[in-house]
Amino acid sequence: MLEQRRDGNRIFMRHDGALRGVPGPAVALEMVIEDALTVRYRAVPTLPSKLVLTFDGGFDLRETPEGTHVVHTERFRFHQPFRLVAEPFLRDWLRRDIAGEMVRLKQLLEA
Repeated sequence: MLEQRRDGNRIFMRHDGALRGVPGPAVALEMVIEDALTVRYRAVPTLPSKLVLTFDGGFDLRETPEGTHVVHTERFRFHQPFRLVAEPFLRDWLRRDIAGEMVRLKQLLEA
């Protein structure tokens, strides 16, 4: 994490942009805690990352008799020509990385 600021329900973060261990341009995102069960985040367009990709996502939580059901969405949109390589390279890794991402964001939200 290169930078992190929180102002009420809004959290601004900037990190190194590495995906699957491959360095990338630093990326910034804004996370908004809508309520106790909904969190949304989106890329903040900055150079040079906005030339490579944009992304957004969020968390939707629902209490069930078995515990908390969490839907975590991440949408990466790579611009051409990066899309040709990035999507096949990252697809399976992103599926596996979601569990770790859940732990990291839980820590951030509870801070």
